[in-house]
Amino acid sequence: MLTIKATLPTRNLPIRRVLAKLFQSFVYHTLDDKEHRGYKHQNGKVFKSMNFKINYIDNDILIKYVAIDKENEKTLATKILLEGLKLGEIHIAQTEVSLQNRQEENRTKIKVGG
Repeated sequence: MLTIKATLPTRNLPIRRVLAKLFQSFVYHTLDDKEHRGYKHQNGKVFKSMNFKINYIDNDILIKYVAIDKENEKTLATKILLEGLKLGEIHIAQTEVSLQNRQEENRTKIKVGG
């Protein structure tokens, strides 16, 4: 999982509704076109291989991004570290990026009776 924390110089800008579209555009601009088109299931439904959640409180934007292909997370993290997070014309004062490896170890099966 990729966690991005961006700090804005101004509090409570009226950007909450467009943040998801701006971040999605940043992701699609950074990654291959295949991610934008998605993956077609046998039944014809198109699925994306990523998901993200954005919280905007005061002057902090917190983005949690997860992808099936972990290379996409690394590519986004590298792009943000080298060139910065570009969300349209929004000025970002500071950005922190962290990659978290979520490996599942020693899963124990639990039997539930009832």
